[in-house]
Formats: sequence, structure tokens, C-alpha cells
Amino acid sequence: MLTRPDWLKVGALVKGVGFVGRVASVVEQGESVLVTVESAKAVRLHQKWDVLDYARAPFLWEPATPEDLQKDIEGEQQRAVKTLEAINLWANQVLRREQALDH
Repeated sequence: MLTRPDWLKVGALVKGVGFVGRVASVVEQGESVLVTVESAKAVRLHQKWDVLDYARAPFLWEPATPEDLQKDIEGEQQRAVKTLEAINLWANQVLRREQALDH
């Protein structure tokens, strides 16, 4: 049976593969340790908070710092801006084509 580390608790900042977030809940269920993580990545993707099983890959998790969280937030903000720029570019191209067809 896997022992949950002391740092993995509600309110803790954690790093996983591709995200930094805040632990919203921890539920031990049989061999699983189900952790709900709030993250800027989930917000950017309009997803519900991730529920991940710590027990499946404990080596992929580690405590995070506020600086890690800030860096992750800034990265997600940059990705959101790039997405918006790409949408606007595409929309302008399509709308120009449509307008040209109308004339």
C-alpha cells in the first residue's frame, strides 16, 4: 500500500506533468489516492478540475512553490493570448474571403 506524503493535502501547491495547481481535495479509496487539482491549464481549456490518481504515478508529483505557480499561470496566459491571436487571424482571413465573394 502506498503511503501518501505529508505534503499532499488540501491547499497544497503541486507540480505534475504539464501543470502546476492547488489541491482541492484528497480522497483515499482502496489502492487509489484521488486528488482534485485546480490549475490555470484547466481554466484556459474550460475544463473541470482534474481528478488524478496519485498512486498510479507518484514519481510524477512533487510539491510546488508560489513561484512555480506564478510561472505556470504566466505560461497559460501566454498560450491563451496565442490562441486568441490565431483565432483572430483565421477569422479575419475567412471574413475577408466571404466579403470578397459578396462583391
